[in-house]
Amino acid sequence: MLRILVVEDQASIRQMTCSALRHAGFNRLTCAVDGEEAWNLLGRATFDLVLSDLEMPRLDGMGLLRRIRAHPQFRTLPTILLTSRRSAAIVTEAANLQASGFLIKPATTDSIARHIRFAMQQRLMNSAA
Repeated sequence: MLRILVVEDQASIRQMTCSALRHAGFNRLTCAVDGEEAWNLLGRATFDLVLSDLEMPRLDGMGLLRRIRAHPQFRTLPTILLTSRRSAAIVTEAANLQASGFLIKPATTDSIARHIRFAMQQRLMNSAA
């Protein structure tokens, strides 16, 4: 069963996202209110995937992704970014940092679930190679 770290600063969106993920069958969820809290949680627990908002206080989603990719222990940790902003520069930066997915809010439960499953399949394929 996947352990997913959900990072979202807005309580209502965080609650709605976690509820949707549970409905889709993802039951091992941990929530963080921003990238800084998520980073601290990554140091204390094991997760299979990070699903993170992009715009947050203290440490935003792109900053969290930079830290994840720079750390040897987390370098291959699948990380999917969610944002309400459509910008080619943001998408390019996420791709350069090897984000596992990039979704525009409001994302459907099915879309998020597909991205999670795809990211986990990619991780399995890469670890088998």
